[in-house]
Amino acid sequence: MTARLLFDENLSVRLVERLKDVFPDSAHVMELGLAQSLDSDFADMAAVLGAPPKVLWLRCGNKATSIVEELLRRHAESVRSFAEDPEALCLELYA
Repeated sequence: MTARLLFDENLSVRLVERLKDVFPDSAHVMELGLAQSLDSDFADMAAVLGAPPKVLWLRCGNKATSIVEELLRRHAESVRSFAEDPEALCLELYA
């Protein structure tokens, strides 16, 4: 199973193209016309309400796109395992 990521508007839209080899069905909220929330809101919501959504929380601060790309590449297998685990709600990745 491939993990599909939905990047919020705080992350570069370029990540969709740059990571399509490891997360091919991903999208950016700008492509979907969705609003986004700040920082821990989605993680808190998943903890209280359960999934969906599953939350992939990038705990790296405001970093260059290349650093976010490298973080996701380094943890690609963990992200896939997280996506397949029906009990998992939030995965935090640290730079």
